[in-house]
Amino acid sequence: MSHLSKLGNTVSIQLPVDERGFFGRECPHSKCKGYFKVKSGTGLKGEETSCHCPYCGHTARNDQFLTLGPVNTIWPDRATITEWN
Repeated sequence: MSHLSKLGNTVSIQLPVDERGFFGRECPHSKCKGYFKVKSGTGLKGEETSCHCPYCGHTARNDQFLTLGPVNTIWPDRATITEWN
């Protein structure tokens, strides 16, 4: 267990990208759910940055804009996840 404790509580993953280097985002707002693409490395840097929907203007943490594709890949049993931290 001592080796696991060195990992901390953060996990970094590589999101799948298309042939031009873009990956999908989905607005989490229940009345929007708009799909759009962004290119990694072209936005704001840092841990406390927000994502903004280009359709409705909704603002939330970056992890709230994940599409189901990467979520299904990373957490196939996502039905047991009740809250994003």
